[in-house]
Amino acid sequence: MPRPKKESTETKKKTTETKKKEKVAKAVKTAVAVAAVEKIAEAEAEKVKKAVTRKVAKTAVKKVTEKAAEKKPAEKKTSAKKAEPAKKTAEKKIAKTAVKVAAAKKVVSARKNAKEAARTNVILQYAGMNVTYDDLLQNAKNKYQFDMGGDVSGIKNIDLYVKPDEGKVYFVINKKIEGDYDL
Repeated sequence: MPRPKKESTETKKKTTETKKKEKVAKAVKTAVAVAAVEKIAEAEAEKVKKAVTRKVAKTAVKKVTEKAAEKKPAEKKTSAKKAEPAKKTAEKKIAKTAVKVAAAKKVVSARKNAKEAARTNVILQYAGMNVTYDDLLQNAKNKYQFDMGGDVSGIKNIDLYVKPDEGKVYFVINKKIEGDYDL
């Protein structure tokens, strides 16, 4: 029976390096997926907020109209011209109040959702370093603001490309401005 061959140290090092690269690639893919899910969740939250605002405003206008209809028989008969503007101003005030109430409800629900949402933390471990997703993002913003002279408030989109084997992070801001920094 032939003896099994022992793996050389070079083969073991290559295997270890390959495993590390696979782990890093998986971490980067996870970070990108998390960012995409967060963007989708924000867009859906905006849609829901708008729908709730419209529904609250419609309900408030309907209630005002019903109350106005109930009060009509009890009121003295006035000219139609005087009643119309009063009804319109009342509806406008109610609509404004409904919008304010909806905005308040939106803030409260957003706070509840923020508390309930699970926080995902991505940590890139490579060559003895631990770098979080938040660190990668903040470093890209700092590089853009301080080294490139950009305005951080104008950032709408940041794409990060982490290349640990090169020791670099490449970024694209608003799909136009490119930059990089060392890990």
